[in-house]
Amino acid sequence: MAQTDTMKALLKRLEDGTAAIRARYESLANASDAQYRTKIAELETDYRGAVNAASAQAQINLKNNLEKMADAGYVRSGETVQATIASGADRAKMLSALSIQKAKDKRGYESEMASARASLALTGEKEAADYENKVSEMILAQQNADREYEAEQRQRAFDNRIKQQSLTSSVRESEKKSEEGIVPEKSPYEYVQEIVKQNSTYHKKKGYTVVDRRAILLAISAVVKDTRLSYRYRYEMYLYGKSLGYIK
Repeated sequence: MAQTDTMKALLKRLEDGTAAIRARYESLANASDAQYRTKIAELETDYRGAVNAASAQAQINLKNNLEKMADAGYVRSGETVQATIASGADRAKMLSALSIQKAKDKRGYESEMASARASLALTGEKEAADYENKVSEMILAQQNADREYEAEQRQRAFDNRIKQQSLTSSVRESEKKSEEGIVPEKSPYEYVQEIVKQNSTYHKKKGYTVVDRRAILLAISAVVKDTRLSYRYRYEMYLYGKSLGYIK
């Protein structure tokens, strides 16, 4: 079945629409990622500032302690060495705590970033699926309309051939028709086979033939009900169509 312009437009709309939806949500996800990366970068800056501040404070505290110890007469004594060691240990402990907290905060941001991206992706796919379903219903309705139109065209062409046959028949046949009705040149068996062929579509890529049984039934029934034709001719067509399973 040839695609109508409407069908082509619907297919293009489906392709472009779903692509636009996915692109929009990918853009939102990228923007969300950028916000979280900014937070992670700020976290690194804050961590370096905290490390510098902790180191400076440790130096100030050590200096103050040493000055107090000097005033008390502990210069160059074992107590000053212990104070220096203790100050270094406190600084190391403080830096370790800052590092652990930074790593924890970073993992939290990374987890939130991944969760936000996954949520946006899921929402985007749902919106794309809803859009696909909506347009697919329109495509199906258009396909049915195209099939009905083509079936009507085939039936009209068949009727025209029947009329043409009646106009070109011989005088002898005309006399016979006046008594028995029109007897087309083709046998009822040939006409049934022609109707079946006209309403069968071979899908090359898929490797199978689709037979429109309803269209075949309507076409045969139209001939069988045409009282202009010979009763015997119509009856033979009816019996042949019934034997093939197209008429119940």
